[in-house]
Amino acid sequence: MNEQEYITERVDAQQKWYSKNSTKNKHYFIILAIIEAVSAILIPFVIVVSELYSFPDKIIVSLLGIITAISIAISSLNKFQENWVQYRTTSEQLKHEKYLFLTHTRPYNQDNAFQIYVERNELIISTENSKWLEIVENRELTENTES
Repeated sequence: MNEQEYITERVDAQQKWYSKNSTKNKHYFIILAIIEAVSAILIPFVIVVSELYSFPDKIIVSLLGIITAISIAISSLNKFQENWVQYRTTSEQLKHEKYLFLTHTRPYNQDNAFQIYVERNELIISTENSKWLEIVENRELTENTES
């Protein structure tokens, strides 16, 4: 595999994947955070308003509590915020290394620059994969101990 093939098929593809999934996780995190906040804020409001206008607040408050709990559980289980930050970090690291390599900036100002570039990029990707595996294993361990 030559330099251009490696950059296009490996680095660019990985960087795009991390960037796309970072954005997706960010959106999920923000949507769930808004749902959590709005439903939690509405609980005391519904209680106060129900005293003024006499309507069945217990059902509404219960539903808002359930919505809040479900949103928190989904966000916690899927680690959207953690994935968003980690994927964005990895995407930016891959871009940074690519720019250093393409501009022949240290450490890529040597005869074996491509070899160093490949090693550093594969380390970034491998480290991210290890972190992801650790998160999945911790999630499974937590789910098994709660059962």
